[in-house]
Formats: sequence, C-alpha cells, structure tokens
Amino acid sequence: MLSNFAVYVDDLIVSLRQSGYGLFVGQVFVRYLLYADAIVLLSPSCFGLRKLVSMCENFGAEWNITFNPLKSQLATLNDLEWPFCIKFCFALVCLEL
Repeated sequence: MLSNFAVYVDDLIVSLRQSGYGLFVGQVFVRYLLYADAIVLLSPSCFGLRKLVSMCENFGAEWNITFNPLKSQLATLNDLEWPFCIKFCFALVCLEL
C-alpha cells in the first residue's frame, strides 16, 4: 500500500525514475527509497546526488512543497570522491558528513 506522501509526490517519483541517476545494490538499480514521509536519495557520486537533490528542490518549488534541510542527513559508504564535495548545500543549509 502506498502512503499518502507517495501519492502526493508521484510526479517526483516518475522524474527520479527517469533521471538515470542512482546506484546498484547487487543487481538492482535503486534511485530512491520512500518510507512514510521520508525520501532517501542514493548515488555513488556527488554529482549524481546533487542532480537528485536539485530535482527534489525544483519539484518542491513547483508544487509548494518544503523539504526540511534540518531533518536531512548526508552519509557516505565510500569517501574516495566525497572530500571534493566539502560543501553540500540543500535549501540554503549546508549538510555535514
């Protein structure tokens, strides 16, 4: 069963699916995870993550949805590229690793 939030952001889900950004978990390509009113964006690169976040910000601006950067987190599993992403800002708030 889809949550109300998933139905509300259906157009965003379609855009994220069509973006081409994401990563493989085993043999499954994953771009995002939805649970209740939370979205987890997944990318193996800073560039890809910035693109996915930008898509969310643009969607929010178009549909008057505010994503709360104070409830947002940034995590890495492989920091080879991430030192070059020293500042990762979302909705005018910079997130720390």
